Amino acid sequence: MYIKIIQFLILKKVEFEMKVAIFTDTFIPQTNGVVTSICNTIKELSKRNIDIIVFAPGKTTHMEYYDGAKVYFFKSKPLGFYKDYLLANINEVYSKIFTLLEMENPDVYHAQDPFVIGFMGMTFAQKFKKPLIGSYHTFYEEYAAHLSKGRYKGLMKYLFGKTSWPYIRIFFSSCGTTIAPGNEIAKILNRHGIKNVKVIPNAVDLNKVKNRKKFDVWQKHGIPKNAKIILYLGRISFEKKIEILLKAFKNLYEKNAYLLIVGSGPSLKSYQKMANSMKIQNVIFTDYIDDNYVTSYYNAADVFAMPSDTETFSIVTMEAFAAGKPVVGPDKLGTKDLIIDGYNGLKFRSGNYFDMASKLSTILNDRTLRERLGKNARKYSENYSIEKVTNELINVYKMTQPKNFKLREIIAFWPKLNISQINYIKNHKLVKYLKRIKSRFY
Repeated sequence: MYIKIIQFLILKKVEFEMKVAIFTDTFIPQTNGVVTSICNTIKELSKRNIDIIVFAPGKTTHMEYYDGAKVYFFKSKPLGFYKDYLLANINEVYSKIFTLLEMENPDVYHAQDPFVIGFMGMTFAQKFKKPLIGSYHTFYEEYAAHLSKGRYKGLMKYLFGKTSWPYIRIFFSSCGTTIAPGNEIAKILNRHGIKNVKVIPNAVDLNKVKNRKKFDVWQKHGIPKNAKIILYLGRISFEKKIEILLKAFKNLYEKNAYLLIVGSGPSLKSYQKMANSMKIQNVIFTDYIDDNYVTSYYNAADVFAMPSDTETFSIVTMEAFAAGKPVVGPDKLGTKDLIIDGYNGLKFRSGNYFDMASKLSTILNDRTLRERLGKNARKYSENYSIEKVTNELINVYKMTQPKNFKLREIIAFWPKLNISQINYIKNHKLVKYLKRIKSRFY
């Protein structure tokens, strides 16, 4: 009997190599690149006998399992200016997360963003003396215009950039390791004073473009069989710069072409109106499609178009590569890292729709070039397999040590946020929320 108990304990001990707590302020059912990356990471880590627990915002407070990971959701409210984004109440989650961490006792803390739940990860990593890893996914100032519902983009970007980078620097400098998805992003973080940076691409499930339900894209959307298809697939929001793609498509030299804009988002209707007002022919907005059908769209495309110059790491670009499709994208930030000009795609000058039109036409009108770029793209994507990326991530988990930092300095930063600069915004929820954060710790 004692031998069986010892055997059970040994097996139990080696069942999981380590336990990792992921802290994120965006998770399913929301759909975006960060959520996709986190979900892919969870799936692959679970295969490696690593125990995963996730803390995330939700519509209700409850626990459920996702691909073997235990997910603790905390009732959160949608932001008035960005209803897709749920924000937890720091007063309500503090004691709950504290209790759960005492019970779960994870070995490593991984914060996916620096907001409420991510902030809790940093707070309790200090308290429990655990290694803290931070992932930098988003240029937050590019999303600042959501505060004004898409208006005053330049002003909002300036104001949010001025106030967010000092906090971002403090937050990620408090991590034992900061993960950047590419070299360009790492350089920017370094320029802002964040030195503990390790470049690891986001986890991409390259099998997503295989073994999925297929259908006839041409028949479904009434596209002639001999037409060339330009594909954009992803979130439809103003920071994706889809107006650049629409203008480029209107100025194409290749007239036997269709533009498929696949996906949904807060700017879908405004871009549909823009296309109509510009009298652009052969543009099809599909709205939301089930994830099982993305394979059909990738396979139908002759070229994938990425107009956004704010990507830290474009997962859809990598999926297009895996499907053997060349990509035309800007020479800036994460996309600049992914596209090797003339090898797996062509780069255009960021924001220049004439240059984008020229590069799209070059690929569409040269079948030999298109096939060569596509073949190279598929080969290139293998360097970013989820297996390779996960191996690098596990090494970071093992190597990162607990780091001493002064939590009070981070908390004390909040009063320095010059929220009065954005008081003209009708919705004051963010202002009130930051004030509650301040009062919680004083």
